[in-house]
Amino acid sequence: MEIWKDIVGYEGLYQVSNLGNVKALERVRYKKNGHICVYKEKLRKPGKCTNGYLSIGLTNNEGELTQHLVHRLVLSSFVSQPSTHHEVNHINSIRHDNRLSNLEWCTKSENTRHSRVYGKAKYCYIQVPTITINLTSGYVEFYEATDHVAQKYNKSKSWISNIRRRGDIPFEYEGVLIF
Repeated sequence: MEIWKDIVGYEGLYQVSNLGNVKALERVRYKKNGHICVYKEKLRKPGKCTNGYLSIGLTNNEGELTQHLVHRLVLSSFVSQPSTHHEVNHINSIRHDNRLSNLEWCTKSENTRHSRVYGKAKYCYIQVPTITINLTSGYVEFYEATDHVAQKYNKSKSWISNIRRRGDIPFEYEGVLIF
């Protein structure tokens, strides 16, 4: 069942639901030129940020538009924020899943740890099997993780991870193909 609550700072203007939906409430607005505008209740559609989170623009009584992250609106409307927990964690690591049951307050370190465990960290290194083939000798080596390849060729883990992110396209380095 969908439960609606007023958004803090926008009481009487907007509400957010436990399912992550945002709606504008019915209201009357008096324009400077004397016209009266009646706005009907309407479900708002959030936009997707480049980082995968959903955001929505909310206008206050003075007509000022401010962008807000939907997951923060949901959690702050339903659960009071502890003084030590300033970040919102998506429990299932799906950034556009803003259901209340999927959100929790956490510290920055807890959020970072969670994103690394579930492979969503921005700077998380891909630890996948890697194959190298020496083009001169034909010697094939299998590595269980990218950091082993990085050690062998004296490169950073991010250098190898960037190669792996390219997919099945082999990369040649000093006469060795890296997959």
